Amino acid sequence: MDRTTAPINHPIKAVELVHPHRFELSNGVPVFTVNGGEQEVCRIEVIFKAGTAHQQQSLIASLTGKMLTEGTTEHSGTWIAEELDQYGAYFQVNTSADHTTIALFSLNRYLNKTIPVLAEVIASCNFPEDELQTQCANGKEKLRVNMEKVANLSKRAFMEHLFDGHPYGRFALPGDYDKVDRNDLITFYDDHIRGCAFDIVVSGKVPDNLELILQRYLGSLKAEKRIKDVPSLMAANEGESVFVHKEGAIQSGVTIGKTGVHKKDEGFHRVQFVNTLLGGYFGSRLMSNLREDKGYTYGIGSGLVSLQASGYFTIRTEVGSDYTEDTLLQIRLEIDRLRNETVSPEEMELVRNYMIGSFVRNSDGPFAMADRFKSLHIHGLGYEYYDRYTETVSAMTADAVMEVAREYLDPDSFTWVV
Repeated sequence: MDRTTAPINHPIKAVELVHPHRFELSNGVPVFTVNGGEQEVCRIEVIFKAGTAHQQQSLIASLTGKMLTEGTTEHSGTWIAEELDQYGAYFQVNTSADHTTIALFSLNRYLNKTIPVLAEVIASCNFPEDELQTQCANGKEKLRVNMEKVANLSKRAFMEHLFDGHPYGRFALPGDYDKVDRNDLITFYDDHIRGCAFDIVVSGKVPDNLELILQRYLGSLKAEKRIKDVPSLMAANEGESVFVHKEGAIQSGVTIGKTGVHKKDEGFHRVQFVNTLLGGYFGSRLMSNLREDKGYTYGIGSGLVSLQASGYFTIRTEVGSDYTEDTLLQIRLEIDRLRNETVSPEEMELVRNYMIGSFVRNSDGPFAMADRFKSLHIHGLGYEYYDRYTETVSAMTADAVMEVAREYLDPDSFTWVV
């Protein structure tokens, strides 16, 4: 083997993704299964429209999610944990802006034992007061610590300013934990989880009897109430500079961006390509400039975020306070370069290979394939979205990069938060 010669590069033209099989339980709940892998294990995700943007009071949605596995009318949180543990299973509960997801990881041979616990958590959570107080105390301390970090302060200020008046722009303060009442969680649970419509996504080596098991334990749950989507963003505050003073800080947290294209928009993949060039991977222009050349930061990145009701573009970093002004200048210069200078063929090919290679790597295995599906499903998209991704990335030209940068990356339209 001649290690001085690089292996032949074979461009990836298309990526084969596993499409889910769909069936419906007797209560109308849709089930999507992504079958694959060699290990006899499944991840069963139950997805509710119960995110933080659905709450009327700070912290209620996230605390409801955390409390779901802390006790039911039949069993304590300790019993739930020990019952799952003896079968090598566990829960993961995640609350985002738009959804709360309860994920059960279980060996297939014990699904008859573990899925009933999942059904019990969904149908009869009772929010024990002592556990709630522990969650509030821990959450309050964690939030207090996070609010000492300039990176978190800048992100909060950015979202509050960009989404002013919209649920996406509301954040909790440590004192809000003192206002939490158990009855508020019960109300949110009754309004958004118990008896409400939900989706199920199963991934892993799906057993032949899965449908029977799900029908027996989850098909009997009520799933009648339909939850409205988060209200659309009518207008955003953009094109302004915001400074948040933090006493004694030796670093600046910088968050920059604007509302922009959403996954549903036709030009989204073109903007993804330009974003990757600018700050979307370790070799990006912002990293090369501000980390490798200037040494101002350990890391800087840009990204596109698609929520249910809006999407936004953001650039984030932390730099020494003495370098803040020049950091903002360098970010502007890198954006201007994309808007006015032609990208070299070598850099275009590097980014193209990185994006398609990352897509392949992040689609490996049934859990990753299921994540790909969920990203489509929650936004009402089909698999042609991923077909367009590889086609668009492969077809991008230097002229197209300049065109997209001029259309979407106007620094004067950004909100700049330090």
